[in-house]
Amino acid sequence: MKSSRLFCLIFVSVLFFGGAEVFPQNTVSVSKNTLATSPKFSGSPFCVTEYRGASPDSLKKYSVLEFADGRISKERQFGDDGSEKTIVERKFLDDGKISEITGLDSSKNVKWRYSYGYGEKGLLASETSYSGSGEIEWRAEYFYNEKSRLSECKTYSAAGALNFTEKYIYTEDGRVKDYSSFYADGKFFKRVEYLYNADSTLAQEKNYDASGFYESVNYSYSNGKASAVRTLGADGSLKTEETRTFFAGNMIRSVLKNAEGKTVSEKEFFYDWKGNIVLEKNPSGIIMRNFLYNAPVSSQNSSSASSSSEKKEN
Repeated sequence: MKSSRLFCLIFVSVLFFGGAEVFPQNTVSVSKNTLATSPKFSGSPFCVTEYRGASPDSLKKYSVLEFADGRISKERQFGDDGSEKTIVERKFLDDGKISEITGLDSSKNVKWRYSYGYGEKGLLASETSYSGSGEIEWRAEYFYNEKSRLSECKTYSAAGALNFTEKYIYTEDGRVKDYSSFYADGKFFKRVEYLYNADSTLAQEKNYDASGFYESVNYSYSNGKASAVRTLGADGSLKTEETRTFFAGNMIRSVLKNAEGKTVSEKEFFYDWKGNIVLEKNPSGIIMRNFLYNAPVSSQNSSSASSSSEKKEN
């Protein structure tokens, strides 16, 4: 449940929900912990229950998300036998910023914890990972340019030694145009160059490692949505191609093929009237989500209250 310690900062495009292909600063997931960024749902649900299985007849409860003030406050995950295995609790400051994330086992013992600190402008300044016994595992510090855009992140070991450095460069209008990362000794690790179309949609990602340029990811659009994504090798040869089908602004189908044209992955998405994905079919099976949008009046009549309120909305 706890995320990996060192990985490139994630550029969050909401392709899962239909495809926003613009990459301004506010889409950069600053935290190195993916749990710090809550999934985005429409309609302000207060509870989301997810089921997974190889077929409709084999679906089992996988997780339950509980919300408070529009934010995920608790996440519970379940084993195949239906028992609660893991709990993730989130705490927030008065202004809504995440302050702490704690992972607990089925006996409510703390297994790990993250804490977050902020600077004068309210920007994330530090992030610390702790073990279940309270010992520091790693720490990250975040630095910003004069326009309050993330410019650098340094990650340190428990002993305080520098482990990794990541740097960002932006276009004049605030889109990330270059990401690079380095080992503690300054040796180059990875670089991603972002190129944009005239309408600010992402056109291409060029990937480099210590050996040089090795891969590009190229986007084609239809009605403002990335309808095709082609990954090419350094020599321009096709590696993979993903085609996407959209309806009413939402992606309903994604097909990934390899260089030989063989389908290696196919996904289908189904949405509710709020625009949230309630059913996903993928190579691993089925994911089904049940959304509750209205807070219950009491534990006894929560179902009827929710159903009644939803009928009024329609």
